[in-house]
Amino acid sequence: MGTVILDSNVIIKHLQGTTNIGTLLSEHNCTYNDIIASEVTYVIMRATTGKSPFEIKRIKKLSEKTMTALQVIYDIFDYALEYVPIGTEVLRQARKYIEKYALLPNDAIVLATATYYGMDAVVTYDSDLLTLKKVQGVQIATPEDFSE
Repeated sequence: MGTVILDSNVIIKHLQGTTNIGTLLSEHNCTYNDIIASEVTYVIMRATTGKSPFEIKRIKKLSEKTMTALQVIYDIFDYALEYVPIGTEVLRQARKYIEKYALLPNDAIVLATATYYGMDAVVTYDSDLLTLKKVQGVQIATPEDFSE
């Protein structure tokens, strides 16, 4: 059983029903970090409220629909995935990946988390990450390709 980090887009596609991470969860130690938690939470809030970021900030109380959707992702984070923190060394490595591969900051932090913790893979649908294929021994693959 290897350790992988699930990118936010994989978790979101799972919630949308367009991919299934069940095999990954049963065969690997699946992790997430602060960036992934924030991105998934934000996407769920946007999708369930239909509001722009500035409008979301003004909502005084979230709807039952939003709260139910958020509880689903909180349960995934709490019971199905393992949290790995982002620390100074991860951020330093992320800066190097931004410079070397021209990655966006969040993508670089996800990759740096995987390399810092010596994970087996970053599981993602992000094309910028997928083009790298492997970095410092960390495979970068879609759920479908990684499960093969």
